[in-house]
Amino acid sequence: MKPVDFELRPLIYFQNNNTFLGSKGKLRFKIVPDGEFFHLYTWTSGLCFEKSEVGDPCDFPLTQQGLDAIRDHLFHLDQELSS
Repeated sequence: MKPVDFELRPLIYFQNNNTFLGSKGKLRFKIVPDGEFFHLYTWTSGLCFEKSEVGDPCDFPLTQQGLDAIRDHLFHLDQELSS
């Protein structure tokens, strides 16, 4: 598997203030644009975001590089959960 396995929405989707939720295996994630940043929330319970205990978000710049970094981060989290 490569980081491109996480198919996220294009940057313009987030620049228009849209939130994205996704999952892969045990990993669940929510990407929320906020001003000039993305907030990435992750959790591993089978429950929805609102009913899960979700820690503090990881923040990334709201740029293509930030979106690529989110994809890489999700890939590494997925690898940790799969091992």
